Amino acid sequence: MVIDYQLTGLPKNLSKGKLEIINQNLKYLFWLVDKEYLTKIDPENPWPPKNHGIPFNKVKMIDKATVHYQSTFNLNGEERNENFKLENTMLLFDFSSLVPAKELKPFTVVLPVGNE
Repeated sequence: MVIDYQLTGLPKNLSKGKLEIINQNLKYLFWLVDKEYLTKIDPENPWPPKNHGIPFNKVKMIDKATVHYQSTFNLNGEERNENFKLENTMLLFDFSSLVPAKELKPFTVVLPVGNE
């Protein structure tokens, strides 16, 4: 599964070092988790339950100037969601590694499901 995204609100002209830190962190900040197991993640030791989440992705920078990336999740890798269905999967992102933590109201992102 490939997720295409752009980071906005970052300072202009990030240094090469800052971009490398962001690139490294993005591999671990996105998770795909079976939504029925979301509440079973231990906040003290956060990790998706075995066979119900993918905690790693391969990150590719598409455009440095616009901070545009793609993350690729291996749905058949060692860490997996056994009964993967897009409509039953949540994309989790740990913003606190990129910006200071701030309490946000919950929100939902609905992804279109194609026939491809």
